[in-house]
Amino acid sequence: NNMKPTIPSPGLFASYNMASAGMEELTLALGIYGPIFTYQDWPKGGAQRYSIEESHNMQAHTALGAGYELPWKGLKIGATALLTYFKLNTDLRLNAGFDVLEPFSTPENSEYDAMVHLEMTDSFTAAGIFSLALEPLSGWLMSLTYQMGYGVEASGTIDAVLGDTLSELAEVEGNEGSLKINIPWVARFANQY
Repeated sequence: NNMKPTIPSPGLFASYNMASAGMEELTLALGIYGPIFTYQDWPKGGAQRYSIEESHNMQAHTALGAGYELPWKGLKIGATALLTYFKLNTDLRLNAGFDVLEPFSTPENSEYDAMVHLEMTDSFTAAGIFSLALEPLSGWLMSLTYQMGYGVEASGTIDAVLGDTLSELAEVEGNEGSLKINIPWVARFANQY
C-alpha cells in the first residue's frame, strides 16, 4: 500500500471579458494548475520495488488563452499558449539478473539489486491548444479542440547504489541522466443538442 495520503492538485484560474474596452467579443483567460502530482512512499524492497519505491513527481502548467466570438452561427475560436514545468524525483530498484549464475538462487534476488534515485527537471516546455465552437441550429452546439504534441526533455542525475553481491561484480561510473518523453497531440470533439 502507498503509505502517503492523496494530495489534491491545485489550480488557479481567471478570465476577463474585454467589453469594458469595447471588445465584448474577446475574452482573455489565465490558468496555473498542476494536473499531476504524485507523492508516493511504498515499502522499501517490497514486491513493487522494480516499478517504484518512492515518488515526488510533479507537473505545473501555465496557460494563457484568448477566445473570440464571430457574428455567424455563434462561431467561437480560441487559442491557448501552454508552458509546462516537469520534475521527476523517483526511487526504484533495478535487478542485474546475475542470480541466474547461481543454481539455487531465486529470481529477482535482492542481492543483485541496484537502488536508483532519479532527479530530473525540464523547466520550460511550450505547446498550444486551439478550439472551435459552432451553433449550426438553435440548441445544437458542436465543438472541437486540438492540443499540439510536445516533447519533455529533462536532464539531471541518476544515482545508483549497488546491492552487496552486485557491488562485488560491478561498479557505477558517472551520474548524468536525461529523459525524453513525447506527448502526442490530442483532438476532442463534442456534440450537444
